Amino acid sequence: MFDDIFCAISGITPDENEFFDDAPLGWVKITVERKHINPQWAAVQMVKKGLIETTLAALPEDQRELQRLGIEIQVEAQFYGYESEIDQFITQEEEVFVSPPERDETIGESWSQIEDALGLEENFALGVLEETKEEEEEEGQDEQASK
Repeated sequence: MFDDIFCAISGITPDENEFFDDAPLGWVKITVERKHINPQWAAVQMVKKGLIETTLAALPEDQRELQRLGIEIQVEAQFYGYESEIDQFITQEEEVFVSPPERDETIGESWSQIEDALGLEENFALGVLEETKEEEEEEGQDEQASK
């Protein structure tokens, strides 16, 4: 099930008892996205600009600014169908997994450095477990106080 999942730090794979829907239980899933301008879209923008400037250069100088808007509209209309099929941005995405940081000291140290570098809450991987445990303890105290 998780044949393609391995720890980005240690290379280990999940145990049979760690199965879940989209990631092994206790593992940290890191998704990184980066947007880039689509080079094809950028090229179309350059062609449109060149076409506008070339068309304006063919007009008498005193008519250029008066005609600019009309020419820009014509060029936009000319490229509308083609341009609507091109995405302006390309999104690069990568996903990695880190086995439970508490599993191994080396993984824990590496994960701690990642938490610091990314500004994540301290003990991000364990934080939910600790908060849940604290909430359960508080609920237990509240129940005993109400008896």
